[in-house]
Amino acid sequence: MTTPKPLYISKTFKTLNDKHVQPIEFDKTKTIIQYFSSAKRCWDEAVKADAAKDEERAYVLFNRYINTYKMLKSNFPSHHKEIHANFTYLGPTMDHLERLSVSLKSRYAEEKGRREAAKAMGDNEQVNKDEHSSDVSSGLAKSPDVISSNDFYQLIKNKLSILVLDVREENDYELSHVYLTSQINIPASFLSKQGVVTSGTLDDVLANDCFDLWRNRSSFDNVILIDWFGSQETFSKQSEPLTILRDCLVKWSPENTLKCSPRILCGGYCEFLELYPTLTTNSKAERPSRKKEEKPLIDISKLTINKLSVAGEVVPNDRIEDGMNGDLKHQEDIKTRLPKFDRSTKPSLKLNSDKTAQSKSLSTGRAGSELYPSIGDISSLSSLTSQPLTPKLSITNGSMSTSKDSLDSLESLTARTVIPPPVDRKLKPTLSRDSNSDLNVVQLNDLSSGPNSLPDLNSELENKRQLDQEEKDRIRNEELARLREERRAKDELEKQKELERAEIERKRMEKENEELERRRMMKIADDEKGRLDAVKNELEEAKKREDELQRLRMLKNDENMRPKTAAAMRDARVENQHNLEKKDSFSTNRTLKRTNSSPNLNKLVQDISNAEKGKPQSVTSNQRIVNPKPSLAKLNSHKLVSLQPEYGSAGRGLCGLRNLGNSCYMNSILQCLSHTSLINSYFLYGIFGYHVNANNKEGMGGLIAKEFSLLLQALWAGQYSNLAPVDFKRAIATKNKQFAGTDQQDSQEFLTCILDALHEDLNKVNQKKAAEVTDAMMKDKTDAQLATLFWEKYLLNNQSIIVDMFQGQYRSIVECLTCKEHSSTFDTFMYLSLPVPTNKKSCTLQDCFDLYTAAETIEWMCPKCKRLRNSRKKLDIWKYPRFLIIHLKRFEYNMSSLLREKIQTNVQFPIKRMSLESLTAEKDGKHPFDLYGVSYHYGTIDGGHYIARVWVEEKKSWFTFDDAVVNMCSPDKIVANAAYILFYSNYPMTPPTPR
Repeated sequence: MTTPKPLYISKTFKTLNDKHVQPIEFDKTKTIIQYFSSAKRCWDEAVKADAAKDEERAYVLFNRYINTYKMLKSNFPSHHKEIHANFTYLGPTMDHLERLSVSLKSRYAEEKGRREAAKAMGDNEQVNKDEHSSDVSSGLAKSPDVISSNDFYQLIKNKLSILVLDVREENDYELSHVYLTSQINIPASFLSKQGVVTSGTLDDVLANDCFDLWRNRSSFDNVILIDWFGSQETFSKQSEPLTILRDCLVKWSPENTLKCSPRILCGGYCEFLELYPTLTTNSKAERPSRKKEEKPLIDISKLTINKLSVAGEVVPNDRIEDGMNGDLKHQEDIKTRLPKFDRSTKPSLKLNSDKTAQSKSLSTGRAGSELYPSIGDISSLSSLTSQPLTPKLSITNGSMSTSKDSLDSLESLTARTVIPPPVDRKLKPTLSRDSNSDLNVVQLNDLSSGPNSLPDLNSELENKRQLDQEEKDRIRNEELARLREERRAKDELEKQKELERAEIERKRMEKENEELERRRMMKIADDEKGRLDAVKNELEEAKKREDELQRLRMLKNDENMRPKTAAAMRDARVENQHNLEKKDSFSTNRTLKRTNSSPNLNKLVQDISNAEKGKPQSVTSNQRIVNPKPSLAKLNSHKLVSLQPEYGSAGRGLCGLRNLGNSCYMNSILQCLSHTSLINSYFLYGIFGYHVNANNKEGMGGLIAKEFSLLLQALWAGQYSNLAPVDFKRAIATKNKQFAGTDQQDSQEFLTCILDALHEDLNKVNQKKAAEVTDAMMKDKTDAQLATLFWEKYLLNNQSIIVDMFQGQYRSIVECLTCKEHSSTFDTFMYLSLPVPTNKKSCTLQDCFDLYTAAETIEWMCPKCKRLRNSRKKLDIWKYPRFLIIHLKRFEYNMSSLLREKIQTNVQFPIKRMSLESLTAEKDGKHPFDLYGVSYHYGTIDGGHYIARVWVEEKKSWFTFDDAVVNMCSPDKIVANAAYILFYSNYPMTPPTPR
């Protein structure tokens, strides 16, 4: 039995469900068909993961399949049957989920027990290693204080949720910062002035663009703090800006709790700039020189003498009192009896570089006081004893204390001497290191007056603290007012810039509208001139016909006046009899009608032949004409101005199309359609004008058809090397706004749009009719009869050359696996979208057809069993069109990365005589297909380029159309892994005859 894959997504079953099993959000831009396809791929990936024993991933994907079903049921209640028919794996999915949940719960419990046992046995190293590996797999680091530049880079690379708080000064930040959108600059100078910062303080001063990020900081998985030189020791210094900001995030923001503790970027921005310059906005920014860290002065307020050890005789009370009162004269008398200190035990004080100021602050004033005996003047201690003393003092962490073995002598001394008045240590002043204050260190002589002076000193210090606090509040309010004023000024400036931009845009629009109006008036003038010329010519022709009729009428009158001979009368009778026989023969042949099951190619070819010879279109009595007068589209001088052609050509049809801004997708499709036989002649010779349906509400009134005809006239004029299809692109944009801008689009989507637009412009049907096929109609009919029925119903509302040339029919068969009941339905297709195998480097077109027609198991409401049954569904092609378009589905949705990716498999497709009879359900002896055009896509899904390669019949060679550049190419370049859309024909490739 295969061992399950180690747990790597989560540590507990609850965390797995909370973080990775979420409801599917409904996206209005997606269709229900896209959701069906996504759910099917999700199921396939889940099955693969389950087969690979990746239980966590399989569990997440199976849940996503179920959640997609729930979301569709709630958002598409009217499609209940369709949803149920597509989600055929609900039962097996629930079985898989039940099995996986039991297994995962057991495995998570075992993993937790293993970690606890390892921790209890002291195997902390192994536990930490496991936790670290789990954290790395999820993209997060567990360090409570710092994060290295490499780990920070990994977070950015994996596109995790990151909020960066940069405390460098605003000028440094604007000059260079991390290339991320979610970051806020909070200058260190502002944080240092505040001392204590709350979330409300920052709410008042942050700009609008940063305010939303700050308010939503709890939604980020990682919060990174950045200064120039960050280190793990930064949080130990309360005055550091990063520490102040960390306290604001952790201590003073209870209403907005972070997901994880904020971390300092180790090495700061300097190190990150050196290691990853491409992830910064300015890699050449000047790095500041790191200042030598200053060690703080000894805070005298924290120096305490816990115990004093004195060895010697009993000290008289008067000496103690004299010493306590600071009697200098008495101290001089006993100086000679004062023993020497043991210098070997004297502690060494580590002061900062400014030793002069330190010693000055310690030695100013009297030698000592009741609370703080002077260290440098031993005479202040002489009054405590008349016998040799050996005080042993030690300073640890800024406080003074005696050695432990002196405690007994101190207790004996206090028992035999007069105890000085007790001093309330709670009144000991708190010293601040305000740079504006002169009291950086308490002057020792201020305390020498004894305990009675403490209340005054406390009162003075309290007053000073109040004044300092008021000053800080005043500075803070002024700073807030300044920041508000700056923000208001900035908002006003942005508003003014927005108004200026709006004014510039308005002027631009006015200028563009004036240009459009000028062009429109020029077009109207040209059209009016053309119309007047046409009317003038028509009047002249009418006058000529009238004169000719008048002349013939006069000749006839002359003949009638002459006596007819017997021979002439006999000839007239014979001619009349011949005309009657011809009429009867014509009436007999009229009973034969063409079926609607196949295109009337013979009629179309006859019309094209007549148009090439300059004859009018042939019209039979039973043919319905939508537009008896053709809708003319002639390439005039005004149209040539908009096409901006460049003169010089290699031949007819070998004209390039200039790129109008990522419009290569359109150019490649237009070149393939331009070289499609019958279609080019149909639009070149104006035959389409007889079929333009201006009354069709779903069409564009013939606009797309006219613009396409004018474009083909320019392409086949044989005079231009390239031109700009500006008007045609603008016309397509009116049909579909997706193609209005300069964004890169999919050529297959554009092909669908243009064929649909041409069909609706040329659709002969004015009044749409009900074309639904009911169960009663389908009863007791063979598949051939059903195919004819579905096709005729479709033609009730769709009759155009696009249907005749490009549309085929496929059959869908569903068979119940229990009772073998089956049902066949038929539908039309404009092109075939064939899936491409992803697990192969190379495949054949036949492999793609096999995937397309492969059977699949679904749940189907069997009409015989009267319940849902597992059934087999299969597609096959019933009838191919004359011009077959094959779309290779090279873009897929990757379930593992949750991104769309391009499939680079090389599909080998035939160029000549491709036979599809084995794939056709209707064995009607179709002719083999020849390839005449290919649309290629080079690049990735994020960006690429389209070109076309087309067979040119007049040159008997293949040509490459790369936007405006047209070159001959060899046949070995036709089959490539960039092939995207294939154009086949089983009709002879004949170029249009020049007129």
